[in-house]
Amino acid sequence: MKFLVQLALLAALGYGAYYYYENHILETPEAPAPEAEPPPEPVTHGPRNIACATCEGEGRLVYVDVRGQSQRYSCRICGAMGSRSILIPQGGRICGDCNGMGRVATRQTRRDARSGYVIDATRCQRCAGTGFVVPRVPSG
Repeated sequence: MKFLVQLALLAALGYGAYYYYENHILETPEAPAPEAEPPPEPVTHGPRNIACATCEGEGRLVYVDVRGQSQRYSCRICGAMGSRSILIPQGGRICGDCNGMGRVATRQTRRDARSGYVIDATRCQRCAGTGFVVPRVPSG
């Protein structure tokens, strides 16, 4: 008998919650849609200095060899400079693939590296190595 009372109480609570949901939650007036964030402003005046994210602006990277010793080598993304200065034309944006560096990281197998590889770089295919992209205007 106690079980039936609990079941009836649970059913009543469930119906009450459903009724509240139907009449108060679903019937609320529509809130205005949140405004979309504006796209970042393109840089048009003067060169823009971009720090290399791969080496964190140091120009050098480190790997641990099989003997457990740290070995330093030049960052191939920034050419051991740590940063790059580019002039973005009007309407252009920093390339999202290479983050403005013009080169993307790849793995180069190295037998004496404990992890088996070090970071190498190839020219970015999206921006063709310029570091920026200019969106195409649809013809019409």
